[in-house]
Amino acid sequence: MGGFQKHFLIILGTLFLVCVWYLFSEKPHINDGEEYYAAANNLLENNRLYAGGFDEEIDYRLYSKRTLGYPVYLIFQNTSATITLFSSIGLVVLNFFLGIQLLSHFQTKKRGFGLFVLLFSLHIPILLHASFPLSDLLLCAVITTSVAVFYDSKNSARSKLIALGCLWGLGLLLKPVLLPTVLFSPIVFLYFKLRKGRGSIALLFPLFVYLAGSGVNYTNTNQYEYSSISTINLGQYNAKLTIAKAYGYDSAQEYVSRSEFAIPRTSKEYENYTSKVNTLAKGTILENLTSYITVHTAGSIKMLLDPGRFELYTFFKEPTSDGSLTEMIYAQRWSDIKAVLIKRPVLFVLFIGLFLLAIAKLIGAAFSVTQFKRMYFMLIVTAYFVTIAGPVGAARFMLPVSVIYLILVCQGLGSILHFLQKSTKGK
Repeated sequence: MGGFQKHFLIILGTLFLVCVWYLFSEKPHINDGEEYYAAANNLLENNRLYAGGFDEEIDYRLYSKRTLGYPVYLIFQNTSATITLFSSIGLVVLNFFLGIQLLSHFQTKKRGFGLFVLLFSLHIPILLHASFPLSDLLLCAVITTSVAVFYDSKNSARSKLIALGCLWGLGLLLKPVLLPTVLFSPIVFLYFKLRKGRGSIALLFPLFVYLAGSGVNYTNTNQYEYSSISTINLGQYNAKLTIAKAYGYDSAQEYVSRSEFAIPRTSKEYENYTSKVNTLAKGTILENLTSYITVHTAGSIKMLLDPGRFELYTFFKEPTSDGSLTEMIYAQRWSDIKAVLIKRPVLFVLFIGLFLLAIAKLIGAAFSVTQFKRMYFMLIVTAYFVTIAGPVGAARFMLPVSVIYLILVCQGLGSILHFLQKSTKGK
């Protein structure tokens, strides 16, 4: 049996164990997943997108916190956790073969494909996410397909533009992480229309998704915004972590206890919430700009090196709420970090092993820059996700580009091996 088949069987075996563990053990608590299911159920029962329970006190942030795409996907799974589990396993396999297909545009040697299969089989976040009701696997398939379409040489330019526009809009429906790219939708459309003479109206689909989604949210909250997650992240993560770096962990906790962060229960309160949190958070970041640049850069690096702590601890039902590791790092509470990690020695050893692998992958990805002319689109897409996550960078936010990142790693490590072989022959 060849190396490809062996590693693919390892992937299938791991997914089988994930499936068995999930079906016959207590389900992990994932707040994001519960909000997605609530949004899906409310679409079915109340014809409204709301990521909470209408039988509880209303939190106006939940009207727009979760975008439409993944709740609709859950509806097609009959909002069944078991069906969603199997469809998520299918998404992992799909992402694997999309990666193989994309790699074939750059690689012909068996060694390159074997390395990709090995790295994929050791990529814990994407394998464990099969058991999490989150949108990242689906977005990963969309992103990887988009990159494959970009590099496709068999279809016409117009067909590729239509496909890319539709996939771009679909990605925005799944997660607001692509929201800043909406600014480029009309620019790209006009560029191809005026300069190339072959623009497609599909390139405006992301802009349409933004306008329509914001319009629907306005009918619920009187706020014209695509997602409340932008304000939440700005205040409760970016600004908070800036305070943690500048003044310490305790100051960061006090910061998010301020009245500006009170849960908005009415449309008027929500209007005040968005205005005050945005003003406060932006002011905090500007006043502590050096600290913010430090935590933003550190978050991006952490995102590349995180072996999947959230995934490991969540899957094995170990608490992840015993203090934010990110806040502790920025506040330099090293003894607390050590205490949190060594509480679970087996997971800690696995964590260290995967961390060392993550360093090797980062080195490989860095060397892929030597092939910039061939890989520039993948490098730009990956760099966007690494940059946009900012201070909260973690493996789960890297997952949408994890397949193309592994391809960059393979190409970079291939360049290193080629250089070493040439150096050896030259001696």
